[in-house]
Amino acid sequence: MNKIQVTSQLKKLLLVIFLTVLIWAWAYNALEDTTTQPATLSIYQSPDSALLVEFVDRESPIDFEITVKGPASGISELERKVLTGEEKLDFVFNAKTERKDSPGRYVLDVLQFVKNSAKIEVLGLTVESVSIDTVEVEVEQLVQKQLTVQVLDENGLPLEHEDIKPSFVETYVRPQSTTDSLKARVTLTPDQIEKARKGYITAQPIVEISPNEFRQAAAVQIKLPPTADTLENKLLPYLRVGFLMGDQMEGRYEVELINANEVVSTTRFQATDEAWAVYENMPYQIVIPVYENDAEQEKVTREVIYNFPHEFLEKGEIKLTGSPRTAEFRLLPVGEQNQQQ
Repeated sequence: MNKIQVTSQLKKLLLVIFLTVLIWAWAYNALEDTTTQPATLSIYQSPDSALLVEFVDRESPIDFEITVKGPASGISELERKVLTGEEKLDFVFNAKTERKDSPGRYVLDVLQFVKNSAKIEVLGLTVESVSIDTVEVEVEQLVQKQLTVQVLDENGLPLEHEDIKPSFVETYVRPQSTTDSLKARVTLTPDQIEKARKGYITAQPIVEISPNEFRQAAAVQIKLPPTADTLENKLLPYLRVGFLMGDQMEGRYEVELINANEVVSTTRFQATDEAWAVYENMPYQIVIPVYENDAEQEKVTREVIYNFPHEFLEKGEIKLTGSPRTAEFRLLPVGEQNQQQ
């Protein structure tokens, strides 16, 4: 056999091998396979939308299983990516693009929705079935309301603030929501708290318009009062006490403070020098509210109000050390107290 014949036979052999591999690869890709994988269905909420979209009697996202069919190679690749976390079969319902953005209830055909999704189109697979047939979707019209901004620490405890600009924000909420129960909350980290005690910081309030459904409001500027380290221990040996009563009671009743010594005796406070100077010179350092029906009782027990200057109280620059005291008193018709004495 000469050299030319060997070369020709080798070429034919290589061609046969190449065609065999090509046919095998085509046949492999032509083979169809199926796989069942976990999937989720959630709802897209536009942050500035006047609509709230929720599943009826279901929490979002909804977990379900999806069975897809396609070339064996594509199925194998999908299984690998799902296993490694490279691919997640998460499907998102957008009421606007699905033309279901008018208030009301809608039935969503999950199988049809998933089949028409862009994700399935990109994967190049066919959806065979899903483990849930339909879900109900409710679209609710929201209204715009003005909410108070509340500042919290990371434990959810309220923080006293010196200033918030603006102190109210407008956002979309449910019509039945009341401004008393609903707040625009700002949660500050320890680092943010420290910075806010030195000057204004910018933060974005969050409003929980529905369980696990939150909306962001416009950013606000927050300043917190100085730390307790700037407050000094103060002491008053005697407190001047006043009584708050309506005009209709003036001249008709006198107040007999039964436990006067306990109420007005030495009291400790914490305050800045500026706040303390104002409080010391208040006409009354404590006041006791008195109501007309108190005259019907033999003895009234009521917690006193410490008459702190409002501008310093708001900034956290003055506070009582310990618990407020409780006054015991009774009302006597004018002149009766002198007669008893």
